[in-house]
Amino acid sequence: MTSPFSGIFARHDEAKRAAAAAEEAKVAESQSAEADFISAFQMAINLNAMPLFEQFVADAKANGYAAKIERVDGEDNAYCDVRFIPVPGIDFGPASATAESVFRIKGLFRTQKVEHTSFYDQRPTKTGAGTKRSTFAIQSVKEATIQRGLEEFLKDALESRSQ
Repeated sequence: MTSPFSGIFARHDEAKRAAAAAEEAKVAESQSAEADFISAFQMAINLNAMPLFEQFVADAKANGYAAKIERVDGEDNAYCDVRFIPVPGIDFGPASATAESVFRIKGLFRTQKVEHTSFYDQRPTKTGAGTKRSTFAIQSVKEATIQRGLEEFLKDALESRSQ
């Protein structure tokens, strides 16, 4: 004779196994989507951002300003910066940190978003006022969007130092 309770135990165990399998599939899908995002972000940076960043640095140096590119590939996010000192004749060094202006494109891997940040005035007296930040989808890492962001960044940085 079969116990009336054994069916309940069996269904419960089966439901737990199905839930665990669904969770494993969800984690695998998330990891796959994150890997796809990382690949797309790195490709977009290489194809669209780097040529514009290199042109920005070349133009800044040709006009007497210090500028450089910095790139970091982290575990949770990666970013690419243009660092620029909007005062002619000042070079990078320990004393120049607050004089630097930074335009950053950052890939946020877990949320699969891209953050564009302009730290155009980092002087201590300008706390928070010299920053613009927007978050977009991966499609924002395209030439026209980056160029527009760099143009605004350059204008803001130069203007902030002329006041």
